[in-house]
Amino acid sequence: KMSPTLPVLAISLGLALSSSNAHAATDAGITGSASGVTGVDDVTIDKDDVRRRPAPRRPAPAPRRTRVNKIDRTGDYAIGLRLGSYLQAPEQGNPITDFSFGAVGRYRANRDLGFELGWQYADDFNGQRTNNIFSLSAQGFGYAWTPVNPYITGGLTWVLRDQQNTVGDPQGNVGVVSTSSDMLFGPQAGVGIELGMGTSATLNAEVRLAYYMNQSDFDPTSPV
Repeated sequence: KMSPTLPVLAISLGLALSSSNAHAATDAGITGSASGVTGVDDVTIDKDDVRRRPAPRRPAPAPRRTRVNKIDRTGDYAIGLRLGSYLQAPEQGNPITDFSFGAVGRYRANRDLGFELGWQYADDFNGQRTNNIFSLSAQGFGYAWTPVNPYITGGLTWVLRDQQNTVGDPQGNVGVVSTSSDMLFGPQAGVGIELGMGTSATLNAEVRLAYYMNQSDFDPTSPV
């Protein structure tokens, strides 16, 4: 029986379009007074008569506007694309890295908490490995009032895989071919950073680890 396996590593870079202008600076309310100020009347004495001449009216001060960076993503939703790398290290053989791409959708329940549904497709483009990876995650954001948000993420993941790998046997010999088509599932967690770009776009970079709970200890293609 083989030793237990370790997590899968997924590295991704994503671009998402948001439903709001959360990253835009907004003009706050007008402050100051809009009322005029009237000077005291001047009195001029002439030798023939006394004439009363009002002093010129001073203009009212212009209202002052305060510019405030207002970032509140509560209720925002976003959809975007994701590119990255899907890393597997079989118990036997060398680590395997495949290019991956996919899509993601996110909803921000409030400024600091979000929920995400993602999909990625990883392929070696040689007909040996394909992986459809799905994930459901909750995300906690730091510095959510600024355009740059580091975050942590965690949830569940499952993968539909079809793999034919050439790996080594327990004696270190290479040449054992193993084919598997199945579904694996388990927990996943990671860290990332979100960068606001303009008024309605964000750029994300993140790393995730996934541990598949139902993989077979006797499957040499089981990822770690």
